[in-house]
Amino acid sequence: EAAAAGEQLESLQSQMNEVDAELTDKKLQLESESTRAVEAERQVEVLETQVRTQVRAAEAAVQAAADEKERKNAELSALRAARAEMEGQLASLQQERASLQQTVDKLQQTVDEMHLKHGETSALYKMTEDELAQAKHDRDAAATAAKTLAEEEKAKATLL
Repeated sequence: EAAAAGEQLESLQSQMNEVDAELTDKKLQLESESTRAVEAERQVEVLETQVRTQVRAAEAAVQAAADEKERKNAELSALRAARAEMEGQLASLQQERASLQQTVDKLQQTVDEMHLKHGETSALYKMTEDELAQAKHDRDAAATAAKTLAEEEKAKATLL
């Protein structure tokens, strides 16, 4: 009986050793899984940080684009206002030019009439050299002013 009990004890000891070996193996597997889980959590945290950084960068880029769009819209509005002002100035200059052209035409007509009257009725309507020079001077001044206005109008038109 003692021999049977010794064999039984030995058998139980062997089973216990097998269970201990299995337990040690399971413990190592658990530690390995735990290490992998910790590493996976660390990687998740790194990825979350990267995603947050990318989101902030994207938000900053969107804000920068919105700011640029707003600046461009303000610049466009200013350019449109400047264009409208220049168009108004151009219209005013065109009116002034037309008025000056009428004055030049009237002066030319007066000079032409004076020449005609002078030729027909030289005894009655003799024009002095000073009056003729003044009329020519007035006509030339008006023509120069009209030419200057035309040049300014042309320059402004090229700017528009």
